[in-house]
Amino acid sequence: MSNIKRVNLLGKRFYEVEGCGTFPSVTTVLSSTGDKSGLERWKKRVGEAEAERIGKEATDRGTVMHKHLELYLGEDLTKNKKEILEASCLKAETDEEINQFNDKAKNLGKDLFMKFYKHDNFFPRIQETIFQEEFLWFTSGDLGYAGTVDNFSLLKDGKRKVIDFKTAKKPKTDDYILDYKLQVSAYSIAIWQRYGIKPDGGEIWIANELTNEPQCFILNFEEIKFFFSLFKNRLERFYEIKKNAEAQGVNI
Repeated sequence: MSNIKRVNLLGKRFYEVEGCGTFPSVTTVLSSTGDKSGLERWKKRVGEAEAERIGKEATDRGTVMHKHLELYLGEDLTKNKKEILEASCLKAETDEEINQFNDKAKNLGKDLFMKFYKHDNFFPRIQETIFQEEFLWFTSGDLGYAGTVDNFSLLKDGKRKVIDFKTAKKPKTDDYILDYKLQVSAYSIAIWQRYGIKPDGGEIWIANELTNEPQCFILNFEEIKFFFSLFKNRLERFYEIKKNAEAQGVNI
């Protein structure tokens, strides 16, 4: 397996893969090719400073929640839930990534994690974690992308799935999460190319601040293939944008 590291180019996240090249992250592709009109209207309404503050809080709480999920799912999942929780929370107390944040972010991130823990439709379905926070990349001709997948697990029903973790202020409707589906699909196909393991599908887990009911959006492999075709269109568009930006000497 080649060495891979994150780098910053054109103001965006890329991954440098030894012997292969430098590729945009999945999130860079999506953020650079998506419709930003709604986001811009919101920024104008609340002001740049407030938008930046809200965005940082969301990023911080999300990082803390992700780390709690990573610690929990990295434990021996054959143990009972209480034992796993105690072990993962003990590690969280001294985790450098978590402890870089203030108490508000740490408490909110843990609260969002606990919403998954308290619900029977999440952790109890996982047999074992195959890998998590894994660097991936995909190449096809002159195109390529890379990223870090949250989780790839074997479920108790025998299916191997990519699981992506998200946070939100309020519950999401299906029409809001198109980019999340594209992201899961991109990771799924990259796993298939890199490891020769064909995922059976993907899941998007979303914990929100408003309710105690986390959401789970499920994709089967046929849906993965469909959404990956949409992602490839966005990837092609990204490379066109990047080419034009480089010619003009501006950021994407």
